[in-house]
Amino acid sequence: MKYERIADTGIEVSKICIGGMGFGKASPDFHEWTIDQDATTEVLKAAFNAGINFIDTANCYSHGTSEEYIARAIKTLGIPREKVVLASKGLLQRGKAWKGSHQPRNRRNTQTARH
Repeated sequence: MKYERIADTGIEVSKICIGGMGFGKASPDFHEWTIDQDATTEVLKAAFNAGINFIDTANCYSHGTSEEYIARAIKTLGIPREKVVLASKGLLQRGKAWKGSHQPRNRRNTQTARH
């Protein structure tokens, strides 16, 4: 796997990033096509074994369950947190469809997205 340093941070990420939109609890009003926890864990296991350490997700993917599934998979696989780079978006409303889901950055939304 090839890696790239993020500016002067010292953080190195794989040049391939796993997108988290496909992980999480399927919902008839939003993402009906997502994969369950076991499948998420298997996908991330294969990715980590291939050297991928970079995951992108968002607090609105699958009503927030994408982030939960990713966190559980990392824990289940015993991957040290410092070995994974998570990119998320805190500007999106959880549980809203993509269209119109952007909202202004504010302290409450950012703090909610962090938890």
